[in-house]
Amino acid sequence: MEDRVIDFVMPEGGSMRLPINHFTLIGATTKLESLSAPLKNRFIYKFHFQDYSHADILEIIKKYLSHYDIAADKNIVEKIS
Repeated sequence: MEDRVIDFVMPEGGSMRLPINHFTLIGATTKLESLSAPLKNRFIYKFHFQDYSHADILEIIKKYLSHYDIAADKNIVEKIS
């Protein structure tokens, strides 16, 4: 794919090169260990995301409510989170 072509081997014999346009591939998995080493080595960037903490979720809800001028007491905010 680095050459912007895909090589196909035809069932009748012979091969065919299919040119492709430049593209960006984004992949995601929850089981990185199940990928083969050559596949993992092809990708430059690896990101690990963590879940928001309860305090982070409360802050996000409060900012959202404030942005839209929505009044809500603390009990409602706790229930939303």
